[in-house]
Amino acid sequence: MLLVSIAGVPNLTTIYIYDHPRLISTKVSSTGMLSLIVTKDSLLIGMEQMVGLSTSLEEIAISECDSLDCFQLDLFPKIERLDVANCLSLESVCTREEPLADFTSLRYLSITDCPAFFTFPDGGLAAPNLTSLELRGCINLISLPESMHSLLPSFENLKLVSLSELDSFPRSGLPSKLKSLCINCCSKLIDSRMLWDLQSLPSLSTFSIEDYEDMESFPEEAVLLPSTLTSLAIRSLWNLKSLNYKGFQHLTSLRELKIKNCYFLRSLPEEGLPSSLSSLQIRAVKLKHIIIGSLVNHAAVVVKKELDLMCYDLLYDMLSSLIGLQRHTLQRAIVCSLQNGNCLICERFTAKTLVRYAISSYPDITSLVNGSFY
Repeated sequence: MLLVSIAGVPNLTTIYIYDHPRLISTKVSSTGMLSLIVTKDSLLIGMEQMVGLSTSLEEIAISECDSLDCFQLDLFPKIERLDVANCLSLESVCTREEPLADFTSLRYLSITDCPAFFTFPDGGLAAPNLTSLELRGCINLISLPESMHSLLPSFENLKLVSLSELDSFPRSGLPSKLKSLCINCCSKLIDSRMLWDLQSLPSLSTFSIEDYEDMESFPEEAVLLPSTLTSLAIRSLWNLKSLNYKGFQHLTSLRELKIKNCYFLRSLPEEGLPSSLSSLQIRAVKLKHIIIGSLVNHAAVVVKKELDLMCYDLLYDMLSSLIGLQRHTLQRAIVCSLQNGNCLICERFTAKTLVRYAISSYPDITSLVNGSFY
């Protein structure tokens, strides 16, 4: 048994406990912010062991503590940040008291790769100042905290990754101040996308959807995205074939569009993309002349500042025409792996606007023509 007692150290801010299977309790007297980091503690069963720490801790990170089955949140009234990772027996975030007390200090919560984790406190997580929640690799989690809309009035960022059993958002909806939403490898949740009601979120500005098979067109007309979106990322939609103009036409604030690993995508909207777009990134997509031609031929698509194309089978002449449309405003250009090995025509840019220019995977290029930039 190890009893750690640390007193008379007013400047102590962080305690690290690593791979100590006999740690039973820790006593600390500290007036400043205190962080506790526990890793590979095989006997950490309940947070009651942290005698003397609970009223001081503001940040806690726990990883690889396989005996921990419940994190008792109400033991830590000052906690602002909680990170729990790779705790194989963790089943829940729980509380002792009913009704549920407010966790007014909590601002960030992350639970990662805890396969047994399946539930939050009954009635929801009353954390009025919580701004961010990240859940990743919790394969038995079936629902998000209840009453998020009312209990999390400051909530802004939600990241959901590899939650194979999660099949819906809370019935009352997501918090109205939500700004950023990432859904990655959550097939059951994406299956229920007709019920998302994202267009009702007045503050949502960043949305990312990733790693899903059963979708051929995006955005779907029945799954409207809010007009407040400024950034949209579409990654690893494995059977995506087209982008739907009707789903894009109301996105009048969209500035950034990222598309990656959508190998079956063959066309962009014939009507063009939103005129507000200033940054376009298309990577690891087999874009032939059809898709590039649609960019060139429709003046509605004007990428004002940044163009990032790293694609298979990209045709040089089409690409040159596309760059030519934006030669007076483009500030950043990245072109990678053109199959025919030709160099991008540098004189398409003016020195006054070009900020960054990169060329990759051109084994035959030996020099850039002097005076190409003007």
